[in-house]
Amino acid sequence: MRGRSASHRAIERTGLTFDVLEDRRLLAAAPVEPVFSDLVSVAVVGRSVFYNHSAFDGNNAAANAADDAAIATDKSALFPGGTATFANYTSYSRGINGLMVDMAGLPSTVLTASDFDFRVGNANDASSWAAAPAPSSITVRPGAGAGGSTRVEIIWPDSAIQNKWLQVTVKATPGTGLSAADVFYFGNAVGESGNSAANAIVDAADQQGAHNNPRTQLNPAPITFAYDYNRDTLVDSTDETLATNNTTTAATALKLIAPVVPVETPANQRMSLSLFESGDANLSIVNNPAMVTTKAGTILAFAEGRSSGIDASAFAIAMRRSVNGGATWSAPQIPYALTLQQLTQGTWIGNLAPVVDQATGAIILVFNRNNSDVLVISSTDDGLTWSQPTDITSSVKVMAGSNPGPSGAFPNTPWGWYAVGPGHGIQLEKGVHAGRLLIAADHRTTVDTTGISWSHVIYSDDHGQTWHLGGGLDPTNPLNNFSNEATLVELSNGDIYMSSRVQLNSLARGASRSIDGGLTWSTMQLQTDLTTQKSEGSLLRLNDNL
Repeated sequence: MRGRSASHRAIERTGLTFDVLEDRRLLAAAPVEPVFSDLVSVAVVGRSVFYNHSAFDGNNAAANAADDAAIATDKSALFPGGTATFANYTSYSRGINGLMVDMAGLPSTVLTASDFDFRVGNANDASSWAAAPAPSSITVRPGAGAGGSTRVEIIWPDSAIQNKWLQVTVKATPGTGLSAADVFYFGNAVGESGNSAANAIVDAADQQGAHNNPRTQLNPAPITFAYDYNRDTLVDSTDETLATNNTTTAATALKLIAPVVPVETPANQRMSLSLFESGDANLSIVNNPAMVTTKAGTILAFAEGRSSGIDASAFAIAMRRSVNGGATWSAPQIPYALTLQQLTQGTWIGNLAPVVDQATGAIILVFNRNNSDVLVISSTDDGLTWSQPTDITSSVKVMAGSNPGPSGAFPNTPWGWYAVGPGHGIQLEKGVHAGRLLIAADHRTTVDTTGISWSHVIYSDDHGQTWHLGGGLDPTNPLNNFSNEATLVELSNGDIYMSSRVQLNSLARGASRSIDGGLTWSTMQLQTDLTTQKSEGSLLRLNDNL
């Protein structure tokens, strides 16, 4: 028995044993967590070349909204499997010095060169091409792209990429959110007017074309005018000289490439993994899962261990840990279990609600005993060991002669039924209540499930050391009746959104908001577009927009 925790010994006294499960691996022996974007629909919806530092953007070399007016509207990206035409390359004297990539659903407001791959060359097989010069800037402009997408503006120094093709790969990274890389090409042949569909040779015809098609300030050239090689809206001797000085031959000209379609690697797909199964650690039934990621990046998955299918048979908390992004998992652990004496007395536990304090790294797990009392255990070593339970019922529940809630939030009628979670809590990041730990709950004045239920929250402002009863859906307002198990998320503006199970014959969920850290809540509104049976849900904020 030496080395066993108290909860382990309690389980052993019930006749249960701990089974070490096989290592259920998703990947190879040395798993590397791939990037997944299952919940985010991200797509490249626009690819443009623009004439940076030209008359069309005010001769400004810096990235700004004026560059949109310098987009070459007659040019389009060349894709693998296509064949280049004059529509895919420019004749700009400063070369390729500006690109626009419009992305719908982009999860980031900052992208770097590591989110892209740039190569330059002049052959069909881009695998032999050299690395392109590094961009001088990459600017993300939310809402500026096609259809309100995010416009990513990429700028190179003038003349850094001339008389060659540029291959652009927008990589599938956490920053881009793409599930697969997006590849396209633009070319440049200074002084080429597109006078021949068969080649991109710069010769006397291009010089003569500029001579024969002059443009002045009284008759300026539009951005699509083929002979304005320096894009100053004038066609004059300067453009003639540009064509003359950049003359090429069949051997040296920009080639009308037909880039090959690369062999595609199938996109990463999340393989199914049963974290808890009947029989794990001799637990007949495993129910009500909850999952959090610690400050150190460890994933902790929790579940109730039950002896049967009914709620009142739960007697243990099961947990598994992953330190590699979910690729492999530890054998089940038991952070807490009832003693044999408690079991014989009819005690049961349930409704697991974990939350991580990002300031201290502590993991706090709140749960119920007999759907009447509220207990807390915690871990300060990433879930390896756990404290003994602390009973916080008196500070988070209305009882006879004690109403610890905010003034006027709840009548003094004692509560009977009480349930936290189930599911993860949150820590507020914004506003005056930043750092607050917040967990959703529900209660009834009856001791069983026959009475009306209402959603509420509990909170801690001292890293889980003490807990308090927060506000809830006003029980004196009939519109809040039958709100039940709830889940929370902090919105980008700092408001808290609560989504509640509605214990009615309705397929809708309930919605409420708090603007004061959970102390008061708006009247519940039924969200009929969220169709569901009567069950708990889960919310996560992935970024400011999603």
